[in-house]
Amino acid sequence: MTDKAPTQESPLHQQAAQATDVRTIDKDVNAQFWARRAANVDNNDPRVVTLDRSSATSVAREVQLYQQWMMRRLKGRPLDTVVDLGCGNGDWSIMLARHARRTIATDLTAELVETVRKRAAVEVPGKLVECSAQDMASYPFDEPVDLIVAGGVLQYISDDDCCALLGRAAAALRPRKGVFYLRATVAKGAERRAKCDDAYQAIYRSIDWYHQAMRDAGLTVTDGQLATDFVADELGKRWLGPAGPVLGWPLRLVRRAYRGRRSTDVYACLAVAA
Repeated sequence: MTDKAPTQESPLHQQAAQATDVRTIDKDVNAQFWARRAANVDNNDPRVVTLDRSSATSVAREVQLYQQWMMRRLKGRPLDTVVDLGCGNGDWSIMLARHARRTIATDLTAELVETVRKRAAVEVPGKLVECSAQDMASYPFDEPVDLIVAGGVLQYISDDDCCALLGRAAAALRPRKGVFYLRATVAKGAERRAKCDDAYQAIYRSIDWYHQAMRDAGLTVTDGQLATDFVADELGKRWLGPAGPVLGWPLRLVRRAYRGRRSTDVYACLAVAA
């Protein structure tokens, strides 16, 4: 399997060359940051893998909404082998293990990987959950997979690593069956925004950047939505049933007004190998 990183002549790199913010990430800084979080926050608390200041209940509910959104769109697809990149405390790994024959969970932070291993033994006994501590940017994808989940993690690797990872992921997906799930914090009204200092590093790219990167990698986006509207729609479904996204427009407008001044949003999408 070969990486499909874009060349310097691609539209992706032309956009990046015009950007004023950084394109690289200091992996050591990120490794230290997440290791400190794992050491100081209860690893069973969903907020350990996010900077969201909402309550644990609110964050857990949002995780469930994203999971439901994805699983509805995967309904009927057989899931033999799935990979959870940047598995964090295992909320997604445990959910995936309930639907797949084999789940591979990997994260840079050894403490979080151990949390996933312990949770799997208790919450999904008898299920095959393989856990490993490694840099997801260099995950080898040395076998065909049905689903790859990259939830809230690609903003923590460099542009080049992100493009190379997407290329390897596209090559690993089973033909006509495999799906790539991406969720990332994205910049609004700009090509990118960065948070890069000696404590915490991330690159918040635009949705267009990710779409171009996925096209370069051989992935075609089939469905996607911003969190501002997504959460309103999902809560509408929960409260109002199938008509929720239509009747829930007032909730959409409230969320748009509340989140309108933020410089970032969260984008989730599904893609298949072209």
